[in-house]
Amino acid sequence: MNPKNVVCAVVMKDGMILAARRADDLSNGGMWEFPGGKPDEGETLEHCLVRKIKEKLGIFVRITGKMEDFEEQMRPQKIFHIHPYFCEITEGRISLSEHSQAAWFRPNELLQLAWPPTDIPIVEAIVTRLIQL
Repeated sequence: MNPKNVVCAVVMKDGMILAARRADDLSNGGMWEFPGGKPDEGETLEHCLVRKIKEKLGIFVRITGKMEDFEEQMRPQKIFHIHPYFCEITEGRISLSEHSQAAWFRPNELLQLAWPPTDIPIVEAIVTRLIQL
């Protein structure tokens, strides 16, 4: 079984990290996430990330770094290969299309939020990496 690729953006600004709360009527509704999505056929991961963030948050981002990829098995027949990227906003103001809220958090505050299973390893890596700096 081939895992499905998923990209997500860890948007940073002045030491703060952007998280978005999923609308209640979506899967994992009410949970916080690092926005992103699945690439279209033939689309690069980086292009997908920039496109998805524009679609979901109304902002343009620039990729500034890459975190370590990992796989998450959601069900026996469903495996995701997660590709997290560090980004910064280059243009626009946040406007929400499928999220009920977006907010900036300090790295240690991320641990206090409710996250879907796919984002927990990212949160843990961010906290470990940024708090040690």
